[in-house]
Amino acid sequence: MIKLNQLSKHIKEKYSISCQELLGNPNELLGGIYSNTVNKTSEKLAELFKKNVILTSSGTNAILISLEYAIMLAKNKKILFYLSEYSYFTTVSYFIFKKNMGFEIRLLKSNSDEVTINEVVNFEENCFYIFMFTSHNNINCNIDQVVSKIPKEFRFIVEDRCLTFGINHSSVSDSECYSFSNNKFIIAGEGGCLSSNNNNFIQWAKLRTFSGIHPYKNVPQFMYTGYYKVNPHESPFKCSISAVNALLILEQLNFIENIKQKRIKNYQTLKEELPTILESIPDSPLFFSLNFNRKMTVKTLRKIQFEFLRQGIQTHLGVLSFDFFTKPIAYKYVLSLPCHTELNEDQIVHITHTTKKILKQNEI
Repeated sequence: MIKLNQLSKHIKEKYSISCQELLGNPNELLGGIYSNTVNKTSEKLAELFKKNVILTSSGTNAILISLEYAIMLAKNKKILFYLSEYSYFTTVSYFIFKKNMGFEIRLLKSNSDEVTINEVVNFEENCFYIFMFTSHNNINCNIDQVVSKIPKEFRFIVEDRCLTFGINHSSVSDSECYSFSNNKFIIAGEGGCLSSNNNNFIQWAKLRTFSGIHPYKNVPQFMYTGYYKVNPHESPFKCSISAVNALLILEQLNFIENIKQKRIKNYQTLKEELPTILESIPDSPLFFSLNFNRKMTVKTLRKIQFEFLRQGIQTHLGVLSFDFFTKPIAYKYVLSLPCHTELNEDQIVHITHTTKKILKQNEI
């Protein structure tokens, strides 16, 4: 079986030794802000991003923490949510909930090429602007231009960068959110992080990873004091990362350049060999995805995914929702193929040959 993502043997061996030492320390098992391993990993990521970093239990929770902080900043002002046209379902579901609560949601439309967002948002009095951009290299959000007319004190910008780890950082974003799930550049089983140069936000987010969040309650729940009003009938979302997951991230960060260079080589080979009618998204050495240019049902895509599995290739089906609020059935699907560092030449040949065969059989 060619796995979708795989750690190198060297990293596995180092992680196994370090993990045994870690489990011998009861304080480390608490995880979160109490763990030296979590703090070391945060510091290593901060060096890489050149911003402050808070580790979270997932990329989704990093986004939710950021959005809830932005809502708190608005105070009594009217909140205007601006959401980029392409976004993943977990993010969109949050905005659908907020829309049902009476929040105003506005979509940032791409140009006719469907890959560039250049719209300039105009400032309205007594409003607070929350921008949510989903960043891919092939979906170019010109963030600086979009927010250029909104004073800094009346806006908060969140970037979902779960698919663009460490690439093309924005100069104006207040929070950049990353994921370390099984189909990402760095794998940790579960985990994510947010990075920011906003010190007030970082301190607030650190408290939230400890106490958890209630993003789907319809009452304001966060305060600067750090106290948290909890409904006894609802459990807050767990937001702190375990030391075991953080350690796995840390081991990979120690070999980050080596991982990057190997993935670039595999990515370029896949891109050259696969049909030109299919786009690769994102155009970066993170993973390789097939972007289907025609409308396809989930049933058809699941069938294609099963055909890959029969040939011994693990894939991941992702959904980019297109204009979800007005066309909830119009999706853009992506099927991620293996592109990890442990692929050998024979496996790459098998992946490309199988892909061409399956696409031809299904007349894609």
